[in-house]
Amino acid sequence: MGCSMTPKRPRQSGLQRIKPLPGIKPLPGLKPLPGIKPLKGLPGLPGPRVKAPAGPVDPNTLNRLERAIAGRQPITAIYSGKHRQLGPIALGTKDGEHRLWAYQFGGESDYKCKCFVVSGLSDVEIGEGTCPTPDFDPGPLSCMDEAQGIQYAG
Repeated sequence: MGCSMTPKRPRQSGLQRIKPLPGIKPLPGLKPLPGIKPLKGLPGLPGPRVKAPAGPVDPNTLNRLERAIAGRQPITAIYSGKHRQLGPIALGTKDGEHRLWAYQFGGESDYKCKCFVVSGLSDVEIGEGTCPTPDFDPGPLSCMDEAQGIQYAG
């Protein structure tokens, strides 16, 4: 049994179907690729993340954080809708926002040192006992650019 080879028809270019975008001139010497359509957004994908503006800081929350740091006491709070158990380490600011550097040792997220925007904390309560010590603390430098009033619990 032999193999019969029939000559293939040459592929037709899709250049005839592509319409130029208004106001955009092609670069000299470049030809559009066949079958490529201009993007009109990607359905189902969110747009770029936009940092929410800093909300007002509850003075009672700030006071509780300062007392917990001074007394080396743990706190419980809600942040991003999740319950957190934190050992507060430092308070400071970055880009005009109050920030808390804390070790999360319990709650609904991973356990490690993290940066929290103070205006995003709610239901802050000071706990009993002393704060657990993290195995590794990279320090609050990535969390705070202004260290005025920074306090360390550890």
